[in-house]
Amino acid sequence: MGIDGYCFLFGLMIIPFLFLFFSKLFFNRKFILPTYIGVLTLAILGLTLYNETDSARSYLYLFLLCPIFSLTLLRIELYIFNRTLKRNPKYPPRMSFDEEYFWDRFFYLSFMMLSIVLPIFLIVHFYL
Repeated sequence: MGIDGYCFLFGLMIIPFLFLFFSKLFFNRKFILPTYIGVLTLAILGLTLYNETDSARSYLYLFLLCPIFSLTLLRIELYIFNRTLKRNPKYPPRMSFDEEYFWDRFFYLSFMMLSIVLPIFLIVHFYL
């Protein structure tokens, strides 16, 4: 797998997996600006590589734009979740089907699905 494949995987998965394993990082307001600076750097790198590469698979560099989308989506969902339930989402226990974790599960499922499926659909639809 070349650098374009790594850009595809890294760009698509970095924000969802960071949130999955280090969710407290996204709840702290002092890390918002450095995180946005990091994902904007990745986006500029992706656009630069896309424009300078004549490869048939150069569209894979555009997946470095996905962290901006995922982070913005996460911030919007966290705002809505905090506004309605007045708390941060909790990571639900694996085998618990308790009703109190319904909205937490819905939050995690909707974030993961939207942040992974939608960028793949859009980029593949427009560039293939």
